[in-house]
Parts: sequence; structure tokens; C-alpha cells
Amino acid sequence: MKVTITKILSFDYNKFFQNRFSEETALVHLIGNQLEKSRFYSRMNLQILLEQWTVLSNFLPRLRAKKLGNLQCVAEIIVKQFNALKNLICY
Repeated sequence: MKVTITKILSFDYNKFFQNRFSEETALVHLIGNQLEKSRFYSRMNLQILLEQWTVLSNFLPRLRAKKLGNLQCVAEIIVKQFNALKNLICY
């Protein structure tokens, strides 16, 4: 396979990083008090996890455990988003 400059330049790096690092991006936006962006990336991460979970085999318990750990991290980010939003409404 021959890699050319046009192929490299046409690759959508923004979409790649959004899909690959959506959990981290959601957390960064949450720390920066950008709740809407944080919610967007956490929802994207949750959707990716659900899509990956549906194709996982029961014969891959370690991979499933890793995905459940990722799901726990996303759930914790969502709880933090909710608490931050609740604090904004109360004050």
C-alpha cells in the first residue's frame, strides 16, 4: 500500500481524536466549566462504548471487563456534570 501526501492530508484527524479520546475530552471540558461540550463528548463516548459492547464476544472476558471499567469512568463524568449543573442552578 502506497501512502501519499494527499491521503495523509485528507485524513480527518479531528474526528479521529474525538472518537479516540472522547472520555478525556469530556473531562477536560468539565474541568474548564464547559458543560455543554463535556456532555457532548461524554454522550459520544457512551455511544461508542455501546456500539463496541454489542459486537464483543462472551469469550473475551478481559476485554469486556476493560469496557465496563471505561463505562464506569463515563458514568462518573456524567455524575460530575450533573453535580456541576446542579450547583450552577442553585446559585
